Amino acid sequence: DEIDDMTASMQESGMNLKVVARGNSLAYVYQYNTDLGDTSLVKDALEQSLDSMASVFTSVLSSLKEAVPDAESVIVEYLDQDGNVIVSKEFQ
Repeated sequence: DEIDDMTASMQESGMNLKVVARGNSLAYVYQYNTDLGDTSLVKDALEQSLDSMASVFTSVLSSLKEAVPDAESVIVEYLDQDGNVIVSKEFQ
């Protein structure tokens, strides 16, 4: 339910969210619905946002490891409208 709520909220703000298993990792994949133009303009802001939220994603990883002991990391990716990676960060 929590992921469904997050997905609905993201769609309202112009993004899609997929949460997928990727090997022994959990990936949050955010994709913009609109053309951003020059993605280098948003890349720095996204990187800073991920850095500031590091404690949130490491906490998610801790919770994940309680349910799935083999979990290795949480990956967060931001994609442009065409599916190209703007920013990707792995929290271990």
